[in-house]
Amino acid sequence: MAAVLQVTVQSDLRGYPVDNVFGLNGANEPSHADANLLVAAVDAWLDTLFGPLSQELQAHTITLVSLTDPTIGASGSSVSQGSVSGDLLPSFVCAKVQWKTGLRGRAYNGRSGLSGIPESYTDGLSPNVLKATQRSLIDTAANDFIAGLNSDTVVVGTGYTLAVVSQVLHGVPRDPAIATQIISASVPAELGTRRGRM
Repeated sequence: MAAVLQVTVQSDLRGYPVDNVFGLNGANEPSHADANLLVAAVDAWLDTLFGPLSQELQAHTITLVSLTDPTIGASGSSVSQGSVSGDLLPSFVCAKVQWKTGLRGRAYNGRSGLSGIPESYTDGLSPNVLKATQRSLIDTAANDFIAGLNSDTVVVGTGYTLAVVSQVLHGVPRDPAIATQIISASVPAELGTRRGRM
């Protein structure tokens, strides 16, 4: 039976909790040892994803749970963080990363909000829009995260890929959840907000 895993990255930004959730899909449920290896692999690539963000964005815990077998799970600590110093926008402001699969429709395309946006990434004329160069940095980091994680020897060895996970269809829970491999990401210039998700 195909396995669908949910990975939650818990971070702090100036004392506020910031979570990002990713999916992984594979042909089989991982062993407990493989689940721990997958957590470590995600952690190894987080610095790539967080790189163009504020150094005040600091991950501390990564938790993996199977959505298809609740007895499978793993958790580990993380020290991944952004690398940019200086003032930053409020913690609820985020870059809207759009995760794309090869299929069309809402159930096959995901999104994440990456907080920790440095003030220098916008200008006074358009304070809610990323400058082109900085938008490109975040876009590149998201695509490098996908490529790195999907080619990581641990992830490949365990048979998993980064995925968009659809758990609801027309308001009805899907059981099991549907997972579709992520092949690319894009970051629109307009900034978003995490207010509704905290």
